[in-house]
Amino acid sequence: MNCLKLPLLSEIKERRLETFWRAEGVPVSISSPDAFSELLFFTADESWQGVMNLGEWFSHVAPEMSGLSNQMYDNLQLKRLFSATERPVDLPPQSLSYKKLRLQALPDHSIFEKPLLCLETSQGALWITKLPEMEIPRPSLPKKLNLSILPILLTFEIGVSQLSLGLLKKISVGDILLISQLTDRVSTAGIGIGRYQKNEGQIMIEKRDEEYDKNLEEDEYEDEEDEYEDEEHQKDQENDDGDDAENENKVNEHHPKDQKKSSSLCAQVPVTLTFILQKNKVTVEKLEKIYEGEVIPLEPSIEERIEIRANNVRIARGKLLGMENGALGVELTQLYQSKT
Repeated sequence: MNCLKLPLLSEIKERRLETFWRAEGVPVSISSPDAFSELLFFTADESWQGVMNLGEWFSHVAPEMSGLSNQMYDNLQLKRLFSATERPVDLPPQSLSYKKLRLQALPDHSIFEKPLLCLETSQGALWITKLPEMEIPRPSLPKKLNLSILPILLTFEIGVSQLSLGLLKKISVGDILLISQLTDRVSTAGIGIGRYQKNEGQIMIEKRDEEYDKNLEEDEYEDEEDEYEDEEHQKDQENDDGDDAENENKVNEHHPKDQKKSSSLCAQVPVTLTFILQKNKVTVEKLEKIYEGEVIPLEPSIEERIEIRANNVRIARGKLLGMENGALGVELTQLYQSKT
């Protein structure tokens, strides 16, 4: 971060003030005063601070006298004249209004190391060395972001099933996977936003409501509760077995039998299969129209290209089949090898 030249907060405020004043028609520029000339340094009502060229100020205030010989007056007299003048500088911006300009000794010339905001006044150039304490209006921006063109990926889910890891490893092209739970769910970014209906080659989305949320929540957590109960039952059995075997001799941790047992346990791990009809990328504007009744066309022969995902990873494609008992299944036509 040290190698980055980051703008200071004061610099950002200065740029905003310059933009604001320009928009207000105030003659403003960025420049630096002549550090070797006689300068007036003053503070306005303990607020903002500025610098002016003494000779330039005097030439604007008293042009008839400024042409006289410098021997007739000195800089100290001119500074006293500045202090005695009720309004020594006329300033157009309201943010620079003041009651009294108090002359001070110039701190040092380091304040001129970078260019300053410079206002053109009737009495000459005024450089701002300390900005006024004010809330600088921001540039006019839209009150709200225009999200109508934001893309949204819609996923049309047919249903889900659960399969053990051991059985999943054995599937091959030609096998049929049953869809145990039909969901007709529409989701984006993994969040359900409604359900859908198919009719004559078209898809219509039903907007999610409280009833939908309740049903969806039941669908998502029903299997989790079953898994939790099975897990608790398994723990009880393991505890009982552990009590019976407590006095038996322990086997080596690296014994081949333990490895087989580990493989057997992994084979029982459940995997969630999700069957996806199709995906469509739409805009927010388009989605609003779909919620109002606009339909989405089904892709041609899409029932022959059903995507199957295991724990949200694509593993296969297949053909959608109707079973004799009214259930749905997918005949596998293509398997995807996972990258290792």
